Formats: sequence, C-alpha cells, structure tokens
Amino acid sequence: MKTKKLSVFFLIGLFLLMLFSPETVATGAANGLLLWYRQVLPVLFPFLLITGLMIRTESISLINHTLSPILKPFLGISENASFSVVCGFLCGFPVGAKSCSDLTDKGKISSAEGEYLLSFCNNVSPAFLTGYVAVQSLKQPEMTQICLLFPILAALCCSFLFRRWYLPRNPFAVVEEQADPRQFLPFSEALDESILSACDSITKIGGYMIVFSVLISFMAKLSFQNFFWKLLLLPGVELTGGIRMLCQLDLTSELRFLLVMAHSSFGGVCALFQTKCMIRSQNWSFPRYIAEKLITAMVTSLFAFCYMKLFG
Repeated sequence: MKTKKLSVFFLIGLFLLMLFSPETVATGAANGLLLWYRQVLPVLFPFLLITGLMIRTESISLINHTLSPILKPFLGISENASFSVVCGFLCGFPVGAKSCSDLTDKGKISSAEGEYLLSFCNNVSPAFLTGYVAVQSLKQPEMTQICLLFPILAALCCSFLFRRWYLPRNPFAVVEEQADPRQFLPFSEALDESILSACDSITKIGGYMIVFSVLISFMAKLSFQNFFWKLLLLPGVELTGGIRMLCQLDLTSELRFLLVMAHSSFGGVCALFQTKCMIRSQNWSFPRYIAEKLITAMVTSLFAFCYMKLFG
C-alpha cells in the first residue's frame, strides 16, 4: 500500500512538473523523436526485420551450422545459440536481447541458456562505436579499431565469468518438447510475422527514447556539480546524449575516453528499459542483468585505462 501511495504521489508530481515546464517537455520529446526517426529507425528496423525473418525460416539453421564449430566450444553454448551471438555483437541494443527471447520462445534454446546469452550478447553496435563514438564524438578516427575492440573484448571476457552462474556441468542442450511444433514458416507468413514484430519493437524503443529524452532534459537543468552527477549519472541516462554531454565537458582526453568507453559498454538506463521490454515474456532476473552490464562496463574501462597508460 505504501509503495502504491508513493507511486501516485510521484506521478502527480511528475504531471505538475510537466504542466509548469511545457517547453522542457517539448524540447526533450522532440530530441528523442528526432533521434529515433533519424538514427534508430532507419538503422535498427531492418535488423529487427531480418533477424526475425531468419529465426522463422531455415536461414537460422545454416548460420548456426556454420558458426557453431567455433562458438560452441569457445562460449559453452548449444548450436542453436550461435545466431544470438552474431545478432548481439553485430546488430546492437536491443536486437541481441530480442533474439535471445525469440529463440527461447521458439524452444530452440533453453531459458537458462537464453539468460546466459543475454548476459554478454546484448551490446552496442559496431557502427555506433566506430561512427558516432570514435569519429563524431571523440573526433579521433584513428581510434575506431580501439573503440570497437574494448567493449567486444570485455563482453567476451565477462562471458567466462558469467557462465559460472548459468552453465551446468554439461553444455547447454535444447529441451526438445519445448520446440515450436510449426518449425519453420513459409516465407510469406514469416515475413508478415517479422514485420509485425519489428514494428511493435521499434515503436516501443521510440517510446522509451522519448521518455528518457524528456527526463534528461529535466535533469540537465539541475545545477549539481559533483563528479557522480556530471560524469556518471546524467550521461548514463541515455547513451547518445550522454556521450555528447561528456565530449562537451572540459575533461582530459584520457578521462573522456575512459568514461565514453564505460558508458558505451553499459548502454545507458534507456537501453536497459528497451531490453526489459524485449524480454518481457521471459522469467529472467533483470537486476542480475544490470549487475552484469555494470561489471562489463568496469572491465571495458579497465582495458581503456591500461591502454591509455601504455600507449596514451
């Protein structure tokens, strides 16, 4: 009951804040909508569509069969999980999470394996790291390979730690009775389902981006000057805007690089909520996932720190 009352007071207070600051709401919503329309929608929607199509057709079998001889012994996964690894490292948030959830729903991997894959396969896309982070934000195109390497390397290293929580004595195996009885769909039916699923996912992502863009607009008006607020909390709300904020601050190049790498690996609170909506059908521990992303971000920042000390 107490929690419900707090929620009501919070929502009323938020409504009044928005009512008396309509320009802040409009600016934040416009920023979020434009970011979604210009950068996320044209990039992410095709990936959501094609991954959904692959899962529903025989394409996924070919990909799994080709990659599993390498990924299966290295990551301790089943053959059917190879597709999620590719999606997670190449397509970016939250396609990796959606592929883990979809494969679990289809019965192609177990729920335990899906949660294990989520712990290290849901990462920022290589295009974002090389284009937006290295070139546009840091303005150091010579650092593109380093910006790409550290988050990927950190996620792979952390997978060896996380597997102790999930991986039984034997490698993961699919529970056959959970498999989708329809197996693969005809292409036209698979395309229809994939378009509907991609539209639903991309709309939810856009909604979260608008909400958190409004939130960060209000937070930016607060005049806190401490380290935690300016360098960690505020930039950690939404990744794209957060990196832009960090690059506008008067920081040393070493500290800026370290913070940008850590935030890129973590993904931001907005990405956490996007991931949560992608895995809503699963009974997976979300607090554990947050802890795993924080650990991965710390490992990424450690790699960045060592690199700056050795070669900076």
